[in-house]
Amino acid sequence: MVGAIEWTKYIQKHFEHTLRSANIYGVVSVSCYLYHFDRDVWRAFCELWGPLTNTLRHGAGEVDISLYDLERIGGLPILGDVYEEFLPPNEDLMDAEKFPPTVLELLRIHAELCRFHKSNHVYWNWWLDHFYRGQLTWGAFGRESERRTSSNPPRISQRERLSTLNVTNIGELAAFLAFWLSRFVLPYRSEVIQPETFVMTSLMAKGQRISLAPTMLGYIYHGWLAEMFSTLYSQRPASECPADYPVLMRYVGMSAKWYTLSEARSIFRNGQSISFRASAFSEQSPKGRDLLNTIEICWLSSKVEEIFGPVEAVAKMEESVDVDRVKALSDQDLTCSSEIVRIEDGLNSLSNEAAKLKVKEQEILREEERIRKMREDLTAQQQNLKEAERTLKSSLDLRKQEAEQVKADLIKAGFFKLQDLEKENDRLKNLIDIVISFNNV
Repeated sequence: MVGAIEWTKYIQKHFEHTLRSANIYGVVSVSCYLYHFDRDVWRAFCELWGPLTNTLRHGAGEVDISLYDLERIGGLPILGDVYEEFLPPNEDLMDAEKFPPTVLELLRIHAELCRFHKSNHVYWNWWLDHFYRGQLTWGAFGRESERRTSSNPPRISQRERLSTLNVTNIGELAAFLAFWLSRFVLPYRSEVIQPETFVMTSLMAKGQRISLAPTMLGYIYHGWLAEMFSTLYSQRPASECPADYPVLMRYVGMSAKWYTLSEARSIFRNGQSISFRASAFSEQSPKGRDLLNTIEICWLSSKVEEIFGPVEAVAKMEESVDVDRVKALSDQDLTCSSEIVRIEDGLNSLSNEAAKLKVKEQEILREEERIRKMREDLTAQQQNLKEAERTLKSSLDLRKQEAEQVKADLIKAGFFKLQDLEKENDRLKNLIDIVISFNNV
Protein backbone atom coordinates (compact mmCIF):
# COMPACT_ATOMS: atom_id res chain seq x y z
CA MET A 1 0.00 0.00 0.00
CA VAL A 2 1.53 3.29 -1.12
CA GLY A 3 2.37 5.55 1.82
CA ALA A 4 2.50 2.81 4.47
CA ILE A 5 6.32 2.80 4.49
CA GLU A 6 6.55 6.56 4.94
CA TRP A 7 4.02 6.57 7.76
CA THR A 8 5.82 3.73 9.52
CA LYS A 9 9.20 5.49 9.24
CA TYR A 10 7.63 8.71 10.56
CA ILE A 11 6.14 6.89 13.56
CA GLN A 12 9.45 5.12 14.26
CA LYS A 13 11.29 8.43 14.29
CA HIS A 14 8.88 10.45 16.42
CA PHE A 15 7.56 7.79 18.83
CA GLU A 16 10.51 5.42 19.31
CA HIS A 17 10.53 5.71 23.11
CA THR A 18 6.80 4.93 23.41
CA LEU A 19 7.04 1.97 21.02
CA ARG A 20 9.95 0.54 23.00
CA SER A 21 8.03 1.01 26.24
CA ALA A 22 5.16 -0.98 24.75
CA ASN A 23 7.70 -3.58 23.51
CA ILE A 24 6.55 -3.36 19.88
CA TYR A 25 9.29 -1.26 18.26
CA GLY A 26 10.88 -4.23 16.50
CA VAL A 27 7.66 -5.76 15.18
CA VAL A 28 6.45 -2.36 13.95
CA SER A 29 9.78 -1.90 12.17
CA VAL A 30 9.58 -5.18 10.24
CA SER A 31 5.89 -4.83 9.39
CA CYS A 32 6.47 -2.60 6.38
CA TYR A 33 8.55 -5.02 4.32
CA LEU A 34 7.63 -7.56 1.67
CA TYR A 35 7.56 -11.28 2.45
CA HIS A 36 7.38 -13.81 -0.37
CA PHE A 37 5.69 -17.18 -0.21
CA ASP A 38 5.08 -20.14 -2.47
CA ARG A 39 1.42 -21.07 -2.94
CA ASP A 40 2.20 -24.78 -3.35
CA VAL A 41 4.24 -24.83 -0.14
CA TRP A 42 1.39 -23.10 1.65
CA ARG A 43 -1.12 -25.60 0.26
CA ALA A 44 1.00 -28.56 1.35
CA PHE A 45 1.34 -27.02 4.81
CA CYS A 46 -2.43 -26.55 5.18
CA GLU A 47 -2.98 -30.20 4.22
CA LEU A 48 -0.94 -31.31 7.26
CA TRP A 49 -2.18 -28.67 9.70
CA GLY A 50 -4.58 -29.88 12.42
CA PRO A 51 -7.04 -27.07 13.28
CA LEU A 52 -8.37 -28.87 16.37
CA THR A 53 -4.95 -29.23 18.01
CA ASN A 54 -3.19 -26.36 16.19
CA THR A 55 -0.29 -28.64 15.30
CA LEU A 56 1.56 -29.58 12.13
CA ARG A 57 1.65 -33.32 11.46
CA HIS A 58 4.93 -33.95 9.67
CA GLY A 59 6.92 -37.08 8.96
CA ALA A 60 8.62 -37.20 12.38
CA GLY A 61 5.61 -36.40 14.54
CA GLU A 62 3.79 -33.18 15.44
CA VAL A 63 4.93 -29.66 16.18
CA ASP A 64 2.98 -26.61 17.30
CA ILE A 65 3.50 -22.85 17.38
CA SER A 66 4.38 -21.65 20.87
CA LEU A 67 4.02 -18.20 22.38
CA TYR A 68 7.78 -17.95 22.49
CA ASP A 69 7.84 -18.61 18.73
CA LEU A 70 5.62 -15.59 18.21
CA GLU A 71 7.76 -13.40 20.46
CA ARG A 72 11.15 -14.47 19.13
CA ILE A 73 10.26 -14.76 15.44
CA GLY A 74 7.55 -12.15 15.07
CA GLY A 75 8.43 -9.78 17.92
CA LEU A 76 4.94 -9.85 19.44
CA PRO A 77 4.97 -9.33 23.23
CA ILE A 78 3.85 -12.21 25.46
CA LEU A 79 3.61 -10.30 28.74
CA GLY A 80 1.23 -7.43 29.34
CA ASP A 81 -2.46 -6.73 29.70
CA VAL A 82 -4.86 -9.06 27.94
CA TYR A 83 -5.75 -8.00 24.40
CA GLU A 84 -9.49 -7.41 23.93
CA GLU A 85 -11.53 -5.92 21.11
CA PHE A 86 -14.66 -4.05 22.20
CA LEU A 87 -16.47 -0.72 22.09
CA PRO A 88 -17.03 0.85 25.52
CA PRO A 89 -20.49 2.21 26.47
CA ASN A 90 -20.99 5.89 25.72
CA GLU A 91 -21.20 6.88 29.38
CA ASP A 92 -17.85 5.19 30.11
CA LEU A 93 -16.11 6.97 27.22
CA MET A 94 -16.53 10.29 29.02
CA ASP A 95 -14.75 8.93 32.13
CA ALA A 96 -11.01 9.43 31.68
CA GLU A 97 -10.29 7.10 34.61
CA LYS A 98 -11.86 4.13 32.78
CA PHE A 99 -10.68 4.70 29.22
CA PRO A 100 -8.08 7.04 27.65
CA PRO A 101 -9.50 10.17 25.96
CA THR A 102 -7.77 8.98 22.78
CA VAL A 103 -10.51 6.35 22.31
CA LEU A 104 -13.17 9.05 21.98
CA GLU A 105 -10.85 11.05 19.72
CA LEU A 106 -10.36 8.13 17.30
CA LEU A 107 -14.08 7.32 17.29
CA ARG A 108 -14.83 10.93 16.39
CA ILE A 109 -12.38 10.88 13.47
CA HIS A 110 -13.69 7.49 12.34
CA ALA A 111 -17.25 8.89 12.28
CA GLU A 112 -16.12 11.98 10.37
CA LEU A 113 -14.41 9.85 7.73
CA CYS A 114 -17.53 7.66 7.39
CA ARG A 115 -19.65 10.76 6.80
CA PHE A 116 -17.07 12.26 4.44
CA HIS A 117 -16.79 9.14 2.27
CA LYS A 118 -20.49 8.26 2.69
CA SER A 119 -19.66 4.76 3.87
CA ASN A 120 -20.30 2.57 6.91
CA HIS A 121 -16.62 1.59 7.07
CA VAL A 122 -13.24 3.32 6.85
CA TYR A 123 -10.83 1.48 4.58
CA TRP A 124 -7.09 1.28 5.14
CA ASN A 125 -6.18 3.73 2.36
CA TRP A 126 -8.69 6.35 3.59
CA TRP A 127 -7.29 6.09 7.11
CA LEU A 128 -3.68 6.32 5.87
CA ASP A 129 -4.43 9.25 3.53
CA HIS A 130 -6.10 11.16 6.34
CA PHE A 131 -3.32 10.82 8.92
CA TYR A 132 -0.17 10.77 6.79
CA ARG A 133 0.21 13.91 4.71
CA GLY A 134 3.94 13.86 4.09
CA GLN A 135 5.91 13.31 0.92
CA LEU A 136 6.14 9.92 -0.78
CA THR A 137 9.61 8.39 -0.88
CA TRP A 138 9.21 4.64 -1.20
CA GLY A 139 7.24 2.24 -3.29
CA ALA A 140 4.55 -0.01 -1.96
CA PHE A 141 6.96 -2.34 -0.12
CA GLY A 142 9.93 -0.09 0.52
CA ARG A 143 12.50 -1.74 -1.73
CA GLU A 144 15.59 0.29 -2.45
CA SER A 145 14.96 -0.22 -6.18
CA GLU A 146 11.52 1.32 -5.75
CA ARG A 147 12.78 4.42 -3.96
CA ARG A 148 11.45 7.52 -5.64
CA THR A 149 13.96 10.16 -6.69
CA SER A 150 11.67 12.93 -7.91
CA SER A 151 9.46 15.11 -5.79
CA ASN A 152 6.01 13.59 -5.49
CA PRO A 153 2.65 15.34 -5.20
CA PRO A 154 0.24 14.17 -2.52
CA ARG A 155 -1.43 10.81 -3.16
CA ILE A 156 -4.85 12.39 -3.42
CA SER A 157 -6.11 15.90 -4.03
CA GLN A 158 -7.24 18.14 -1.22
CA ARG A 159 -10.85 17.70 -2.32
CA GLU A 160 -10.66 13.95 -1.59
CA ARG A 161 -9.66 14.19 2.08
CA LEU A 162 -10.76 16.12 5.12
CA SER A 163 -9.18 19.56 5.04
CA THR A 164 -7.85 19.61 8.62
CA LEU A 165 -6.00 17.02 10.69
CA ASN A 166 -7.31 17.69 14.18
CA VAL A 167 -5.51 15.07 16.29
CA THR A 168 -3.20 15.00 19.31
CA ASN A 169 0.25 13.41 19.29
CA ILE A 170 -0.88 10.36 21.24
CA GLY A 171 -3.96 10.18 19.02
CA GLU A 172 -1.73 10.11 15.93
CA LEU A 173 0.26 7.18 17.33
CA ALA A 174 -2.94 5.34 18.35
CA ALA A 175 -4.33 5.85 14.83
CA PHE A 176 -1.21 4.31 13.31
CA LEU A 177 -1.37 1.34 15.69
CA ALA A 178 -5.02 0.77 14.72
CA PHE A 179 -3.90 0.65 11.07
CA TRP A 180 -0.96 -1.60 11.96
CA LEU A 181 -3.09 -4.02 13.97
CA SER A 182 -5.83 -4.35 11.35
CA ARG A 183 -3.38 -4.69 8.44
CA PHE A 184 -0.33 -6.56 9.72
CA VAL A 185 -1.04 -8.26 13.06
CA LEU A 186 -4.74 -9.16 12.84
CA PRO A 187 -5.67 -8.50 9.20
CA TYR A 188 -9.32 -8.44 8.26
CA ARG A 189 -10.59 -9.74 4.95
CA SER A 190 -12.49 -6.53 4.14
CA GLU A 191 -9.43 -4.28 4.63
CA VAL A 192 -11.21 -1.90 6.99
CA ILE A 193 -10.21 -0.17 10.22
CA GLN A 194 -11.83 -1.84 13.22
CA PRO A 195 -13.04 0.66 15.90
CA GLU A 196 -13.01 -2.23 18.38
CA THR A 197 -9.19 -1.98 18.45
CA PHE A 198 -9.13 1.67 19.57
CA VAL A 199 -9.02 0.88 23.29
CA MET A 200 -5.97 -1.37 22.93
CA THR A 201 -4.17 0.99 20.54
CA SER A 202 -4.79 3.92 22.90
CA LEU A 203 -3.22 1.97 25.76
CA MET A 204 -0.22 1.00 23.62
CA ALA A 205 0.14 4.63 22.51
CA LYS A 206 0.70 5.48 26.19
CA GLY A 207 3.53 2.93 26.37
CA GLN A 208 1.46 0.23 28.08
CA ARG A 209 2.34 -3.36 27.19
CA ILE A 210 -0.41 -5.47 25.65
CA SER A 211 -0.06 -9.24 25.25
CA LEU A 212 -0.50 -9.68 21.50
CA ALA A 213 1.16 -13.08 21.04
CA PRO A 214 -1.64 -15.21 22.58
CA THR A 215 -4.17 -13.40 20.40
CA MET A 216 -2.34 -13.69 17.14
CA LEU A 217 -1.12 -16.96 15.66
CA GLY A 218 -0.95 -15.66 12.12
CA TYR A 219 2.84 -15.55 11.81
CA ILE A 220 2.86 -19.08 10.43
CA TYR A 221 4.29 -18.03 7.11
CA HIS A 222 5.98 -14.77 8.10
CA GLY A 223 8.94 -16.50 9.73
CA TRP A 224 7.72 -19.63 11.52
CA LEU A 225 7.87 -21.94 8.50
CA ALA A 226 11.23 -20.48 7.55
CA GLU A 227 12.60 -21.18 11.04
CA MET A 228 11.16 -24.68 11.32
CA PHE A 229 11.99 -25.71 7.72
CA SER A 230 15.21 -23.95 6.72
CA THR A 231 15.07 -25.36 3.17
CA LEU A 232 12.08 -23.14 2.31
CA TYR A 233 13.80 -19.75 2.63
CA SER A 234 17.08 -17.94 2.25
CA GLN A 235 18.25 -15.75 5.12
CA ARG A 236 19.82 -12.34 5.36
CA PRO A 237 23.29 -12.11 6.92
CA ALA A 238 23.25 -11.47 10.65
CA SER A 239 25.05 -8.14 10.09
CA GLU A 240 21.96 -6.81 8.28
CA CYS A 241 19.59 -7.65 11.15
CA PRO A 242 19.52 -5.16 14.07
CA ALA A 243 19.77 -6.81 17.47
CA ASP A 244 16.50 -5.30 18.73
CA TYR A 245 14.53 -6.51 15.69
CA PRO A 246 12.70 -9.86 15.75
CA VAL A 247 13.91 -12.90 13.81
CA LEU A 248 11.39 -12.02 11.10
CA MET A 249 13.94 -9.43 9.89
CA ARG A 250 16.05 -12.30 8.49
CA TYR A 251 13.47 -12.93 5.78
CA VAL A 252 12.65 -9.36 4.76
CA GLY A 253 12.51 -9.21 0.98
CA MET A 254 14.09 -12.66 0.62
CA SER A 255 12.64 -14.71 -2.19
CA ALA A 256 11.02 -18.00 -1.31
CA LYS A 257 12.45 -21.17 -2.80
CA TRP A 258 9.88 -22.40 -5.26
CA TYR A 259 8.73 -25.99 -5.04
CA THR A 260 6.07 -27.98 -6.79
CA LEU A 261 3.18 -29.26 -4.72
CA SER A 262 4.61 -32.79 -4.63
CA GLU A 263 8.05 -31.48 -3.54
CA ALA A 264 6.49 -29.36 -0.79
CA ARG A 265 4.48 -32.34 0.46
CA SER A 266 7.66 -34.41 0.54
CA ILE A 267 9.50 -31.77 2.62
CA PHE A 268 6.75 -31.70 5.26
CA ARG A 269 6.14 -35.44 5.40
CA ASN A 270 9.62 -36.94 5.46
CA GLY A 271 10.54 -35.15 8.71
CA GLN A 272 14.22 -34.73 7.74
CA SER A 273 14.17 -30.96 7.12
CA ILE A 274 12.49 -29.84 10.34
CA SER A 275 14.40 -28.03 13.08
CA PHE A 276 12.83 -29.04 16.39
CA ARG A 277 14.61 -26.35 18.46
CA ALA A 278 14.35 -23.45 16.06
CA SER A 279 13.01 -21.11 18.75
CA ALA A 280 14.88 -22.51 21.75
CA PHE A 281 17.31 -20.42 23.77
CA SER A 282 20.88 -20.74 22.67
CA GLU A 283 22.80 -22.60 25.38
CA GLN A 284 25.87 -20.45 24.68
CA SER A 285 24.04 -17.17 25.30
CA PRO A 286 23.85 -15.73 28.86
CA LYS A 287 20.06 -15.74 28.72
CA GLY A 288 20.01 -19.33 27.53
CA ARG A 289 22.44 -20.48 30.26
CA ASP A 290 20.40 -18.74 32.97
CA LEU A 291 17.22 -20.39 31.75
CA LEU A 292 18.80 -23.85 31.57
CA ASN A 293 20.39 -23.46 35.02
CA THR A 294 17.05 -22.45 36.51
CA ILE A 295 15.28 -25.40 34.90
CA GLU A 296 17.97 -27.85 36.05
CA ILE A 297 17.93 -26.53 39.63
CA CYS A 298 14.13 -26.78 39.85
CA TRP A 299 14.10 -30.31 38.43
CA LEU A 300 16.99 -31.47 40.60
CA SER A 301 15.43 -29.98 43.76
CA SER A 302 12.16 -31.81 43.16
CA LYS A 303 13.94 -35.15 42.56
CA VAL A 304 16.25 -34.86 45.60
CA GLU A 305 13.34 -33.91 47.86
CA GLU A 306 11.32 -36.80 46.49
CA ILE A 307 14.11 -39.31 47.31
CA PHE A 308 15.61 -38.01 50.59
CA GLY A 309 12.79 -35.94 52.05
CA PRO A 310 12.58 -32.16 52.62
CA VAL A 311 15.12 -31.95 55.48
CA GLU A 312 17.97 -34.04 54.06
CA ALA A 313 17.37 -32.65 50.57
CA VAL A 314 18.88 -29.29 51.59
CA ALA A 315 22.27 -30.84 52.44
CA LYS A 316 22.25 -32.94 49.26
CA MET A 317 21.45 -29.91 47.12
CA GLU A 318 24.34 -27.93 48.65
CA GLU A 319 26.68 -30.71 47.57
CA SER A 320 25.47 -30.93 43.99
CA VAL A 321 24.36 -27.41 43.14
CA ASP A 322 26.45 -24.31 42.70
CA VAL A 323 25.17 -22.49 45.77
CA ASP A 324 26.93 -19.25 44.86
CA ARG A 325 25.14 -19.26 41.53
CA VAL A 326 21.80 -19.88 43.18
CA LYS A 327 22.51 -17.15 45.72
CA ALA A 328 23.46 -14.73 42.95
CA LEU A 329 20.22 -15.49 41.13
CA SER A 330 18.30 -15.08 44.37
CA ASP A 331 20.00 -11.74 45.11
CA GLN A 332 19.23 -10.61 41.58
CA ASP A 333 15.60 -11.59 42.08
CA LEU A 334 15.48 -9.73 45.40
CA THR A 335 17.00 -6.67 43.79
CA CYS A 336 14.39 -6.76 41.04
CA SER A 337 11.64 -7.30 43.63
CA SER A 338 12.81 -4.37 45.74
CA GLU A 339 13.03 -2.21 42.63
CA ILE A 340 9.49 -3.23 41.69
CA VAL A 341 8.30 -2.39 45.22
CA ARG A 342 10.04 0.97 45.03
CA ILE A 343 8.42 1.74 41.69
CA GLU A 344 5.03 0.63 43.00
CA ASP A 345 5.48 2.88 46.05
CA GLY A 346 6.33 5.74 43.74
CA LEU A 347 3.26 5.05 41.64
CA ASN A 348 1.11 4.89 44.76
CA SER A 349 2.53 8.22 45.93
CA LEU A 350 1.81 9.74 42.55
CA SER A 351 -1.71 8.32 42.66
CA ASN A 352 -2.26 9.83 46.13
CA GLU A 353 -0.93 13.18 44.95
CA ALA A 354 -3.18 12.99 41.91
CA ALA A 355 -6.16 12.22 44.16
CA LYS A 356 -5.32 15.19 46.41
CA LEU A 357 -4.95 17.47 43.40
CA LYS A 358 -8.28 16.25 42.10
CA VAL A 359 -9.92 17.05 45.47
CA LYS A 360 -8.37 20.52 45.43
CA GLU A 361 -9.54 20.98 41.88
CA GLN A 362 -13.09 20.09 42.92
CA GLU A 363 -12.88 22.57 45.81
CA ILE A 364 -11.65 25.30 43.48
CA LEU A 365 -14.46 24.54 41.07
CA ARG A 366 -17.02 24.74 43.89
CA GLU A 367 -15.54 28.06 45.09
CA GLU A 368 -15.63 29.43 41.55
CA GLU A 369 -19.27 28.36 41.29
CA ARG A 370 -20.08 30.12 44.60
CA ILE A 371 -18.35 33.32 43.44
CA ARG A 372 -20.20 33.14 40.15
CA LYS A 373 -23.54 32.88 41.95
CA MET A 374 -22.59 35.82 44.21
CA ARG A 375 -21.77 37.89 41.16
CA GLU A 376 -25.11 36.99 39.62
CA ASP A 377 -26.91 37.98 42.87
CA LEU A 378 -25.04 41.31 43.05
CA THR A 379 -25.91 42.03 39.44
CA ALA A 380 -29.56 41.28 40.14
CA GLN A 381 -29.53 43.54 43.21
CA GLN A 382 -27.96 46.37 41.20
CA GLN A 383 -30.71 46.01 38.62
CA ASN A 384 -33.34 46.14 41.38
CA LEU A 385 -31.77 49.27 42.90
CA LYS A 386 -31.70 51.01 39.53
CA GLU A 387 -35.33 50.09 38.97
CA ALA A 388 -36.28 51.41 42.44
CA GLU A 389 -34.38 54.62 41.76
CA ARG A 390 -36.27 55.15 38.51
CA THR A 391 -39.60 54.46 40.26
CA LEU A 392 -38.82 56.89 43.09
CA LYS A 393 -37.77 59.60 40.67
CA SER A 394 -40.98 59.18 38.73
CA SER A 395 -43.00 59.35 41.95
CA LEU A 396 -41.26 62.58 43.04
CA ASP A 397 -41.91 64.18 39.68
CA LEU A 398 -45.58 63.24 39.91
CA ARG A 399 -45.88 64.64 43.46
CA LYS A 400 -44.22 67.85 42.36
CA GLN A 401 -46.66 68.22 39.51
CA GLU A 402 -49.56 67.59 41.88
CA ALA A 403 -48.26 70.26 44.31
CA GLU A 404 -47.99 72.81 41.53
CA GLN A 405 -51.52 72.00 40.44
CA VAL A 406 -52.84 72.40 44.01
CA LYS A 407 -51.04 75.71 44.36
CA ALA A 408 -52.51 76.94 41.12
CA ASP A 409 -55.99 75.80 42.16
CA LEU A 410 -55.64 77.58 45.53
CA ILE A 411 -54.56 80.81 43.92
CA LYS A 412 -57.44 80.65 41.47
CA ALA A 413 -59.94 79.85 44.23
CA GLY A 414 -58.68 82.81 46.39
CA PHE A 415 -59.04 85.25 43.50
CA PHE A 416 -62.66 84.26 42.91
CA LYS A 417 -63.39 84.52 46.66
CA LEU A 418 -61.94 88.05 46.78
CA GLN A 419 -64.20 89.14 43.94
CA ASP A 420 -67.25 87.76 45.80
CA LEU A 421 -66.23 89.63 48.95
CA GLU A 422 -65.91 92.90 47.00
CA LYS A 423 -69.37 92.37 45.49
CA GLU A 424 -70.81 91.64 48.94
CA ASN A 425 -69.14 94.78 50.29
CA ASP A 426 -70.69 96.90 47.53
CA ARG A 427 -74.11 95.37 48.22
CA LEU A 428 -73.78 96.18 51.96
CA LYS A 429 -72.81 99.78 51.16
CA ASN A 430 -75.90 100.13 49.03
CA LEU A 431 -78.11 98.86 51.86
CA ILE A 432 -76.52 101.27 54.33
CA ASP A 433 -77.17 104.14 51.97
CA ILE A 434 -80.81 103.09 51.64
CA VAL A 435 -81.20 102.85 55.43
CA ILE A 436 -79.65 106.30 55.91
CA SER A 437 -81.95 107.76 53.30
CA PHE A 438 -84.96 106.29 55.14
CA ASN A 439 -83.94 107.82 58.40
CA ASN A 440 -83.62 111.21 56.85
CA VAL A 441 -87.09 110.96 55.53
